[in-house]
Amino acid sequence: MAKAPDINAMSMEELNELRDTVTARIEALTEEKIAELKAKRAELDAELAKLGGKPGRATASTNIISTRTRAKPAVKYRDNKGNEWTGRGAAPKWLQAYEAEGKNREEFAV
Repeated sequence: MAKAPDINAMSMEELNELRDTVTARIEALTEEKIAELKAKRAELDAELAKLGGKPGRATASTNIISTRTRAKPAVKYRDNKGNEWTGRGAAPKWLQAYEAEGKNREEFAV
């Protein structure tokens, strides 16, 4: 790897030129990598098609990453109008209104 230039000794013009050169190189490498990955994907899609899979999309048998859904948090507060809150995040406006009237939050605990 080449030795990095001493940027503290460079003029503004030299720094801008260096920035442009680095940006162009990063873009070129990115495009090369994208082309490489697309070619690899095409190879894999062809291989998958031979096995009866659908190219370009994961199926249950090819999906390596499992997806789990989280359980909904339990409701901790409810009023008689059906408004509910889990107790997470900022208190909802309906509960803030009751508290402004002087009611205690625990009156609505489930």
